[in-house]
Amino acid sequence: MIDLRKKNYFLFDMDGTLVDLERLNYHCFNEVTQEITGTELSFVEYMNYVAGAGTVTGLLSYFASKGVKAPSSEEFLKKYRVRKEFFLDHHFDEMVTVIAGAKEFLTKAKQVGKKLAVGTSTNKFFALMILNKTGLLPYFDTVVTADDVHHRKPNPEIYEKALFQLKGTKPETLIFENTYNGVKSAENAGIDYLVIHSTGENDDVVAKNRNSVDSYGELLPQLY
Repeated sequence: MIDLRKKNYFLFDMDGTLVDLERLNYHCFNEVTQEITGTELSFVEYMNYVAGAGTVTGLLSYFASKGVKAPSSEEFLKKYRVRKEFFLDHHFDEMVTVIAGAKEFLTKAKQVGKKLAVGTSTNKFFALMILNKTGLLPYFDTVVTADDVHHRKPNPEIYEKALFQLKGTKPETLIFENTYNGVKSAENAGIDYLVIHSTGENDDVVAKNRNSVDSYGELLPQLY
């Protein structure tokens, strides 16, 4: 297990790592996929191709895996954002929950002087809305979103930019992730990472990584 006391900079993915949004994102993505193409993707396919990579990148990856031409990304993204904004505006409390133990962990991390950042493939509008409404935004020194970079995960740019803004170094940094694309982003950045187990949602990612924990509660004692 990585020693958290030796890490001064914590970088967090958002969806599935800090807040439970993957089911909402999958629901919106699958609805639009069905509307435009008449096809349906499974939740496992969504987690493998889309989660952590961003909507457009995931869209292209998914259809490439099927050997089928992807629909217009502009049309897809417009419909996806309309659906997501509706659910976040009208059903936020039903659709979005903070991952168990996350607030307690963030509180303690701040108390012991860690610098914290979010690196998410979600666009800035949705990311700031979600972090603000869940009360998580004040914990973070910086937030880097899909709108702030040219390349999304598994490219390392999001995390490298977040670390640059914190003025940290890679050996002192730890990334918290929950998806295959997020883990690859951390690996491509050359930064240590931990996989947070989202029960039933990323079992395959956890199984492939020895640096994984079932909950933030397991990590709290390391901050004392």
